[in-house]
Amino acid sequence: MVDSFTTNNHSLLSDKVVAIYGLGLMGSSLGLALQNHCKELIGIDRDLISREYALRHHFVSQTFSKPEGGLEDVDLIVIATPVITILEIIRKLPAWFPGSPIIIDLGSTKRKIVNAMNSLPSRFEAVGGHPICGKETASIINADPEIYRGAPFVLTRTDRTTSRAIEISEELVFTIGSNPIWMDAEIHDLWIAATSHVPYLASIALANAIPNEALRLSGPGLMSSTRLAGSSVQMMTDIIQTNKDYIRAQLRNFRQNLEIIEQLIETNDMDKLADYLGTGRTKYQEIHEDDQ
Repeated sequence: MVDSFTTNNHSLLSDKVVAIYGLGLMGSSLGLALQNHCKELIGIDRDLISREYALRHHFVSQTFSKPEGGLEDVDLIVIATPVITILEIIRKLPAWFPGSPIIIDLGSTKRKIVNAMNSLPSRFEAVGGHPICGKETASIINADPEIYRGAPFVLTRTDRTTSRAIEISEELVFTIGSNPIWMDAEIHDLWIAATSHVPYLASIALANAIPNEALRLSGPGLMSSTRLAGSSVQMMTDIIQTNKDYIRAQLRNFRQNLEIIEQLIETNDMDKLADYLGTGRTKYQEIHEDDQ
């Protein structure tokens, strides 16, 4: 159990039955963060080991391998699976849930998910979501409610977003200790390509470029620079597939910056190279301002 992230004695979630679809790192961490804040927490996952682990460690009160049947009373469904699976789940929600639940997802891209939510029957209330947090070790055994604390949590309106859905989704975000940011899906996918998706690909490229014989000299610099390469391949291929245009544009931008460095080294223009490195150092300091 974890301490409450809110100071309210009553919240909009306290009388809600919440189902978390997907008990990987993000879903199981969410279950921990929501402990004692909901009427009931239910976990849905095909993996038996994950379901047993979630019950044994009290992430949720009950689990299901499939969403069909027994979930008529669910008020809020949080979909915490890879992006392509989220899209598949959204298409099947009308057959699985006869009621009028609020839907929110945790997917790392938003345009295709929002479009899918727009096609839901009007009895559903849906909000796109993306918590900007996580670990490269994506597994229920690494569940940690603290990953949400202080993190930006993007919320995106859909054609099925109601005032009630806005209130509940914001309450969820505040309860787990995150900071809600309402943002258009297009802008989100553009920006997240630069701040998350291309950094992952750069980490992969760097890891693949290191000669095996050089690994004896691995130090903190290489470890930190390649950390993202440890992320789930399935999760990242789903992300790339649903954000290809913005990722390619940002890769071109990244490549141009590498070419600038290469040209300055080739021409031995150390003054301009120092200026360029200094600009990067300043940007680094801006990125890490919140860590101070």
